[in-house]
Amino acid sequence: MRKIIIFLKFILRSKFIFKTPEKCDLVVFDEKSILDLNICVSKFNFFILQTRLEKPIDVTPLSKFQQVPKIYFSYKILKKILKNCFKGNLFTIYLVSLIELINPKVVITTIDRSFKFSDVAKILDEKINFFAIQNSMTHDLSNWKYLYETKKIKKNLIKKLYIPNLFCIGDYDKVTWKKFGVNVKNFFPIGNLRLAKAKNFL
Repeated sequence: MRKIIIFLKFILRSKFIFKTPEKCDLVVFDEKSILDLNICVSKFNFFILQTRLEKPIDVTPLSKFQQVPKIYFSYKILKKILKNCFKGNLFTIYLVSLIELINPKVVITTIDRSFKFSDVAKILDEKINFFAIQNSMTHDLSNWKYLYETKKIKKNLIKKLYIPNLFCIGDYDKVTWKKFGVNVKNFFPIGNLRLAKAKNFL
């Protein structure tokens, strides 16, 4: 019931755009990702896929890229949604349909523990390259493991994660993700993106 209420609130505060998004090579998954990726993707033609149903925190740098949530709707989108109707809940189906129509080479996010990213990647990773960038330490994984083992939650949230390609901070993090049993197909230790941005700024 709570999810339905959140979804209805999202629709009410959204701006409807009655057209299909243009095709591009890069999709930034989750509007919050652009805060870390803005320098990296600034030279590319990219599309920001908004995925936050709940009202986002007002962050000034984000306002450059997002004023209000946008919902795209067209005959092509509706046709895709109907074709994908058995692949997940309505919001997942919408995101999958939008990505298929944009037809990017890469979908990237900095929200590495996004269940919605995992849901979409499970459906589309045979067609499109999905990359997540580790943006913090692995405390969430420890907390989820503890909550599940102590029966404070019924589902093992770690098992919900699926990341085809993960840009992790280092080899230690690669070992940690494996230790917790997260379903990651490929690891690429690249260092800390936020630290690199800070050095670039300084």
